[in-house]
Amino acid sequence: MNMKRKILVVLAALMAAVFTVNCGGGGGGGTDPGDTTPPSTPQNFTATVVSSSRIDLAWSASSDDSGVAGYKVYRNGTYLDTTSSTSYPATGLTASTYYCFSVLAYDAAGNESGMSSQACRTTSATSGDTQAPTVPTNLSATAVSSNQINLSWTASTDNVGIAGYKVYSSAGSYLKSVTVTSTSMTGLNASTQYCYRVSAYDAAGNESGQSSQACATTAASMQTVTLYAQSSNCGIFNSLDNSVANTVYQNCYPTVGINSFWSAWGYSDILAFAGLVKFNVSTLAGKTIDSAILRLEVSSPGVGYYPKNFKIGAVATSWNSTTVTWNIMSPFQYYTASWLTYSYPTYSGQVYNINLKATVQNWANGTYANNGLGFLSADYSNPGNVTSFDAYDFYVPTLTVTYY
Repeated sequence: MNMKRKILVVLAALMAAVFTVNCGGGGGGGTDPGDTTPPSTPQNFTATVVSSSRIDLAWSASSDDSGVAGYKVYRNGTYLDTTSSTSYPATGLTASTYYCFSVLAYDAAGNESGMSSQACRTTSATSGDTQAPTVPTNLSATAVSSNQINLSWTASTDNVGIAGYKVYSSAGSYLKSVTVTSTSMTGLNASTQYCYRVSAYDAAGNESGQSSQACATTAASMQTVTLYAQSSNCGIFNSLDNSVANTVYQNCYPTVGINSFWSAWGYSDILAFAGLVKFNVSTLAGKTIDSAILRLEVSSPGVGYYPKNFKIGAVATSWNSTTVTWNIMSPFQYYTASWLTYSYPTYSGQVYNINLKATVQNWANGTYANNGLGFLSADYSNPGNVTSFDAYDFYVPTLTVTYY
């Protein structure tokens, strides 16, 4: 092949390569370059001499458009360690030695900030203590929510005394230092396993080996559900209603949503009121309840009427809304620990937001049979001659539960 032909072949190849790059192989728009913006450079970097073998570092947090993933620490220009904290204890140093440190930030895409200003210090003269503490033992990790794991361990011992503990990730990255034998790791991702190790250090900067690792998986993300009382699981009664064909139940028409009607009216010839309501909590089975709020409207029995309070309790006796009456309800059994007592409102239609976390957790665990709730006047077992309970609810009782 002569020289001219060789040049033409090379030019053709170059043109094809340029066309491919510019046109993205015919894709139309090229590829997304992704996150290319680095975090800001860490500021206010300081170094504090603690002992002959330890210098503590600290700095102000960097910022990033997608979030700072961590920091890289350098000693005398050489990479030393990675941390997600804005402080770092540099240990294992030599006494009476001059050290210079710096730090940079990085994000999840691997973009790195500029290097911080240097902070230089000379470690103090040797203290004579060169013995490291014993390794912490019995490290345990317990997930307490979707974003928190609690750690605890057995204290180390040292010939002089323990100054604190360092917490590391399973990959060996320093995370934080504490002076007690427990700590909480927060800001975690839901449904994710995290593993940790712990070491002990003394005032001279001697550090023990790392403990065996402990792992835990955070809970799933929080979910919220609002449960409505259904018409087949609702009943309102008065002390004159002692037959199956009760006269008050006909006013109990709960349906899903607003503008439903769940009411009971008291008159001077009615001795006492009581109500039953049941929610379908099957979706909560086996879940951990974070909060459970019952919304209930109650009207005032009027000035001068007694008693001035009412009770709410989890029912232990099974019941059916088509057959239950005042007389049948009277001997019902309740889970004693579930009782809550509230003062009557000062006006009609007052809304109560009632904390039922413990009761709903017992339903979710199966500790309580789900026979619903009973709303009773305080003198339900021995009603007087006035109206004792009067519930008036244009919005049916609702139970809003947050769980994971």
